[in-house]
This record gives sequence, structure tokens and C-alpha cells, in this order.
Amino acid sequence: MKLSYAALIVAMYDLAPGEKNALAEIITDEHIELLDQAINKLSTWTSGERMTTIICRYYGIGYDETTLEVIGKELPSSIGIERVRQIRQKALRFLRENIGVRPLVEWLIVNHYSSSWMNDTLSLPTVEQLDALKVWTKTFSTVEAFLLACSPDCSSEHSCPTCRAKLLLAQAGLEKEILGLAQEWYKGSDDDRDSILINTLNWSIRTRNCLRHEGIHTLGVLVQKSEPELLRSPNLGRKSINEIKEHLEKFGLSLRS
Repeated sequence: MKLSYAALIVAMYDLAPGEKNALAEIITDEHIELLDQAINKLSTWTSGERMTTIICRYYGIGYDETTLEVIGKELPSSIGIERVRQIRQKALRFLRENIGVRPLVEWLIVNHYSSSWMNDTLSLPTVEQLDALKVWTKTFSTVEAFLLACSPDCSSEHSCPTCRAKLLLAQAGLEKEILGLAQEWYKGSDDDRDSILINTLNWSIRTRNCLRHEGIHTLGVLVQKSEPELLRSPNLGRKSINEIKEHLEKFGLSLRS
């Protein structure tokens, strides 16, 4: 069993394949539990069930090790090996960007393992910082809580350090001033709202990619589009339209009628 988790760690952080056996000898039950929790959390993402199945079956966690080709054929909706490989890579990225595995990475560094991929985990706020932020934000209004939430541009491609920055502001006694500025921005002019970048909002992966493909990078450009016009975009369906409308409503905006 430990050999399976060691293989997963090697893949997550792009370590040398030969490190698998050495890792299996020293990995602890606590580290395995951290990985199990991170794997379980994959189910909260789009395609989460597929990601969990592919990771567990490919690395032999709770299953016999299985090839990507066989996994693809045996999924409820059969998919090709290349698509399975893409989903596996996405799952590995999400596992790296789970703050719960931070103690694992710190342990790896202590044991003289290193990889640039470890920065994906180490750049995330610590559990203690997030707990402090929760205590700070829980008494604020809905708008304030939204403004103080983890930055919307925090994504699988770009982990954001916003939570750590906010904690530092709180410790410096500047949170009230920053809140005031945030409120001013949130209630700003139409011109201000129009200039908001699309990638600073929390979109589903499908909607974000569709908007990027259409060259829509700001809310100002988005509101110039009509619903029928957007629906002609490849892969952009009714679910994405509803998501777009919800985001625009938050800023008092709407699609062109």
C-alpha cells in the first residue's frame, strides 16, 4: 500500500522515478491520511468522480494498478487514453494545490527531496492563517465576506497568496481601512465595473475557457454580447449562460438584449 502512495507523491511533485521505493520505506500513516483526505476532496471539483477513480486505479490505491487505457474503457462513459491522461494531470495539480498536503511537502523537504512543483503547495496559505481569517470574517456582512474571501483569481493555474496578505493587514491593524477601500471599489462607477478582468472572477473551468476562446477579457466586453451570440460559441451552453448572468448581476450588469 505504501508503495502506491509513494508512486503518487513521485507523480505529484515530479520526483525521480527511482525515489518511489525509498519513499515507501519512510512514509508514515499520517502522510497517507493527508493524501487520502486530498483525494477525497477531488470529488468536490468538476469531473471529480472521474479524477478520484483515475488516481486510485492508476496508482493502485484501494484497487489493483490499472493502465490508463483500461481505465478509460471501464469508466461509465468510455473515453480515450489521451483524455484519461489529461484528467490524471489535472487531478495531480489539484492534489498539489490542496493546503492539507502542506505538512507532507515540508516533510519531504526535511528529508532532502526538492522539486519546483512543491511551490504549488508551499505558496498556499497555511491552515493556521486560514483559521485566523475565518475568525476575522465570520461577523461581517455578505458583501464584506465576499470581498474578504480567497481571491477569485485563485485557480488551478495560479495559486493566490491573497489570504496571507489579508492576515498581515489584520495584524497591522489596517483591516478597516482596506475594507473601506474594498467597499468603494465594489460600489464603484459603471466604468470601474466594466474594466474588471474576467479572470479575477470565480468561473467554472468550462465557462472561463469559453470566454477566453472568444477573446472576452473584461466585463465591459462581456456585456456587449447578447445571449444568442454567446450560445453560438463552441462548448458554451445554458449552464454557462446562467453562470455568466449570476456574475453580472452581482455588479448590476447584464448581457445585451
